[in-house]
Formats: sequence, structure tokens, C-alpha cells
Amino acid sequence: MSIFQLRRIGLPPSVEDARSTYTIKGDSYIGRGKDVDIFLDSNIRKGLISRAHSHILKQSSEDGNDIYSLHDTSLNGTYVNDTRIKGPQVLKDGDRVVFGHLRGAIIDPGEYAPQNETEFLFLFEKTMKKEDVCLL
Repeated sequence: MSIFQLRRIGLPPSVEDARSTYTIKGDSYIGRGKDVDIFLDSNIRKGLISRAHSHILKQSSEDGNDIYSLHDTSLNGTYVNDTRIKGPQVLKDGDRVVFGHLRGAIIDPGEYAPQNETEFLFLFEKTMKKEDVCLL
């Protein structure tokens, strides 16, 4: 079983104590609300991130591999590889994920909308497997 994470690759966070890496352990809710698993907010772009912005659901396939699907529930969108997602999007190792867009309210699902200068740009990536960890 592999472990995946979201690792910030965009601008540094503007909010104090914001993390740059989030391990995806199961279903993960993302946003600026108080009950989320991954808290995102900005002191520069207030309101860009919704309280319940998106969520990642973890499921197991028949062959035992984990499948992670990203679901958008926001106004300003969630983007995988610079395209606004429409419906659930299966995440793959190496996908670039952006939460929110400055023009998100007018970007249609499926539309290509790159945004590199954001603090909400993350890389979805595989980390070590539990069985690969060696404790000395």
C-alpha cells in the first residue's frame, strides 16, 4: 500500500503556521472551514478558498491498490494539471493540483486555466510505502 501526499510547490503560504505537506491517509476534506482535514487560507486572497472547497476520497480497487478521487465543491474551482475539474477526478502520481483561481467564478469546468503564481499549487505524489520505512 502506497502513501500519497499533497506537497506545496507554489508560492509560500501567507498564513502563519500553514503546512507545506499534507499526507492523505483516507478521505480528506479541504478548505478554510474549522472542520476540514487540510486547512487552506490566505491573508492575501481572502475568500479564494471556500469553507468546504473540495475533498479527496480514497477507495480500494479490486487489485488492492488505492484510488484517490478529487471532488470540487467550491465557487473558484479545483484544477488538476491546469484544467478545472468537472465531476470526480482520479488523481495520479505527479498531478499538479490548484485550489481556487483568481478568475474561478468565470472559468467553466473542463477549461484550461494555468495559474502558477499561487500559494495553493500542490503536487500529488507518492511517498514511501509503510513497509519501506526502516527504523534503526
